[in-house]
Amino acid sequence: MKYLLDVNVLVAHLVAVHTHHARARAWVLSLARADTLLLAPWVEIGFLRVGLHARLIPDLATGQRLLRGVAAGAARIEAIADGSRAAALPLWADTPARLGDGHLAALAAAHGCRLATFDQDIPGACQIP
Repeated sequence: MKYLLDVNVLVAHLVAVHTHHARARAWVLSLARADTLLLAPWVEIGFLRVGLHARLIPDLATGQRLLRGVAAGAARIEAIADGSRAAALPLWADTPARLGDGHLAALAAAHGCRLATFDQDIPGACQIP
């Protein structure tokens, strides 16, 4: 299976002091060798934005180093392109809070994978236990 990581999962996975670090790490380590984790530019930049804003990472260079060293246990990590347009947003993404979720859900569907997230109520997403 292929999973597109949501920003919240990537932050939790890479930042040991994050509230959901253990959950994210356990889920990532449960993946099989045949599984793939996908990272999109939106997610990487979101990681940097959240990490710097919340002071979970001290500076941009540290954040970039964490992204380069992201490990997925037995699963592979791949970067994907994001050529999405606003027209691709699903109709349920009709509030400012849902736009990012809608964008990533549409991107996951376009790449034949599932969005992996802690968020609830995202159609077709894999909610991390």
